Amino acid sequence: MKDIPIGEAMELLSRLIARCHEMHEARWALKRLWVIGSLAAGKPTCRGVDVLIETGLYYPEKQLALIRKLKEGMEKQVMVYSRDFPPNWGV
Repeated sequence: MKDIPIGEAMELLSRLIARCHEMHEARWALKRLWVIGSLAAGKPTCRGVDVLIETGLYYPEKQLALIRKLKEGMEKQVMVYSRDFPPNWGV
């Protein structure tokens, strides 16, 4: 795992979503972006992206909602972590 500045992580997420044309690819990509912080109210740490995926927010019609939710949650965040990205995704 390596640290990614929040702004860079949001840009990466946008690029990943734009590049994921098949549903399973989008799910694979998003599951590997881990948001550390309080995306869920009252939780100091949570696996925010997995939570959002499980509620269906990774479907194409809800991509903007996912990005908005992550941006809202990241306002108070310090660090974003990534794992298992292919080298050509620049992480």
